[in-house]
Amino acid sequence: MRRIEEACRDRERWLTTLLAELTTAVLIADRDGSVVAVNQMYCDLFDLADSPVDVVGTDCRRHLRPRAGLVDDPSGFAARLDTLLRRRRTLRREPVMFADGRVFERSHIALAAADGYRGHLWLYSDVTDRRILEAEIEGLISGL
Repeated sequence: MRRIEEACRDRERWLTTLLAELTTAVLIADRDGSVVAVNQMYCDLFDLADSPVDVVGTDCRRHLRPRAGLVDDPSGFAARLDTLLRRRRTLRREPVMFADGRVFERSHIALAAADGYRGHLWLYSDVTDRRILEAEIEGLISGL
């Protein structure tokens, strides 16, 4: 029994370290909507006053909705989240415009197992620089 507990603690430390080192904002929730893991990048992106440790165990819906003024289209953002949560389908790299001009790609990955739905994973990657570069290249190409 002690070996199993140690293995679980090792995996938890490994996951915590991995999440802390990612340059992507991450939130993982179980099938009941309880936050299982979140990184500081996510807390910073959505201006959460809580640390990742404090967010774990709370209802993810509290942390999925951005504060007023953070995204370009708050009502569209909220409606899209509701749709993704309800449908439990994987979506990758959907652009999300932030009010300050940054562009993120949101991915929602439905976590499933043989016995059904287990929860979901949210990823937000800052692609602002890439989008600016793509627009510049497009401008150069269309100017030829």
